[in-house]
Amino acid sequence: MDSRFLTFVNRYVLTIFVVQILGWVVIAAMIDPSPRPAVAWVRTLPEFVRLLLLPLGILSIPAIGISIGVEWALSLGGVSPESIPAILNARGDVLVFASAYALAVIGAWGITRIAGSK
Repeated sequence: MDSRFLTFVNRYVLTIFVVQILGWVVIAAMIDPSPRPAVAWVRTLPEFVRLLLLPLGILSIPAIGISIGVEWALSLGGVSPESIPAILNARGDVLVFASAYALAVIGAWGITRIAGSK
């Protein structure tokens, strides 16, 4: 397999991406008053489990921040964030997934650089 492809899909990218998306699900379930079923399952968990999942939510804040910034930039450009379709929960959640993936690739690149220098 091409080494450039492995930069975009490897165990580090997948792990970082999944952690951020789980964190986003936790935050969305706790903030949204009536979440869709894709994230509402978090509310059915016992309170102590939700507290244990909260650090995942903290790890997803950069991806959420980037997606908010992209939505803001799109709205300045005349594209309504509501026009972006939803996959799981809310309009524009695709931007959260894209931001999480971009951060995962950057994080995996950093991990492989650090591991390669040792």
